[in-house]
Amino acid sequence: MKYFLSICLFLVISTMLPAQWESVSFNDAGGIYSASSELEKPESLLEIGRYSPANLFDHDPRTSWVEGEKGPGTGSYVLIGFSQGLKDYIIVYNGYQQSENLFKKNNRVKEVKLALYAGFYTDEMTGQTGFEAETMPIGKPVAITFKDTMGYQRFMLPFNQEEAAQSLKEWREKFAGNFPSFQGDVHEFFFLKLEIESVFKGTKWDDTCIAGIEFTNNPHGLYLPVNQKITGLYQKEDEGSIYLKTSSGDEFRLVDIDQFEDKSTALDVLDVSPDNEWAIIASMQGGSSGGRVEELNTLWSVRRMEEVPSRLLEQYKIDAPLSFTEKGETLSIEAMNGVTVPIEDIALDMDRPRF
Repeated sequence: MKYFLSICLFLVISTMLPAQWESVSFNDAGGIYSASSELEKPESLLEIGRYSPANLFDHDPRTSWVEGEKGPGTGSYVLIGFSQGLKDYIIVYNGYQQSENLFKKNNRVKEVKLALYAGFYTDEMTGQTGFEAETMPIGKPVAITFKDTMGYQRFMLPFNQEEAAQSLKEWREKFAGNFPSFQGDVHEFFFLKLEIESVFKGTKWDDTCIAGIEFTNNPHGLYLPVNQKITGLYQKEDEGSIYLKTSSGDEFRLVDIDQFEDKSTALDVLDVSPDNEWAIIASMQGGSSGGRVEELNTLWSVRRMEEVPSRLLEQYKIDAPLSFTEKGETLSIEAMNGVTVPIEDIALDMDRPRF
């Protein structure tokens, strides 16, 4: 009886304890991430392994993060940071998708526990390969169940963005009070924890794989339906975000002003392709303080509701997208450094297999 009462008392006290700060090391090479384990993880921190969680962000389903635990990896987890604010949906490429054969031979995730966290760090907490952050959970974890299929699966993120933003603000203030020794500007970000709860067993290997993860505001998946014509882009003056309109009368947020850490950021649509499928959007920072204004031009695939990755533009030696040009039936993007690239080439690269 005493033993039973002791257990009950422990459980009551445990549920009453406030959340505790937890230090987490993040890698920021190609994304913001951390993982509990990794198959064949290199000894050097400067080396990215064959099965690194960095593979989740390389836009290539032929590569995967593979957990490194003995057995199916239940309890293993990966942490994924949002460098540009919360999105509405998560898109997951489950398993090892290099081929159908390898997909079946390796474990696939059946169910994960998904949790949202807030993270904070200062410049002095950064290192050569990433940074150390102090973190706090936001809300309660939720379960997500997958189908055992190749390709992508889309799920709505079950977190209230306004409440999450308020929690982030409150924890930022507490971070400053709890860690006064950390000097410099405070950087804040959200991150998700995906913890493997159960798996679809592979026919040969007992390693659980995830090929890729993306985030989007597009409720249809990676693309707007082909039967919806994009009729234009516009900006809401009261909030500054950029939206798109479709022929069916729907409106979707393309670029969220709240994703930028610098609250002085302003957005501007510099140019839109004649078919409204592509847009050049500038983000300007620093103007409110009277200092130097920094401007960054980005190229967006409007139908995908996705920014063209900077590394893809770098492959074409595009320094900064400037305008769209047409020559005959060829639509091209012209850069500030004079480089001109057909949009069709960029679109093909984004679809190979999922840029």
